Amino acid sequence: KLDTEGIHFEQLVERIRELGVLAVTQSSWGPTLAAITPDAERANDLKRQLANLSDSSIPSLSITITAADNHGAVLRS
Repeated sequence: KLDTEGIHFEQLVERIRELGVLAVTQSSWGPTLAAITPDAERANDLKRQLANLSDSSIPSLSITITAADNHGAVLRS
């Protein structure tokens, strides 16, 4: 599948998995992918590896690293 920028998402997911990431997801509204890594160090390594990709089917990527919120909502009255 292609998004409006011409990125082949299936190919990008495959590349991310080749880099050792087991959990990759795509937003239903796209064009956003999320790669789940065990820690910030691995996330930064992945970001560097993806930034070095030079492939005509994968133009420049915007990569953001964020942490999951491991706590549910808290209701206060």
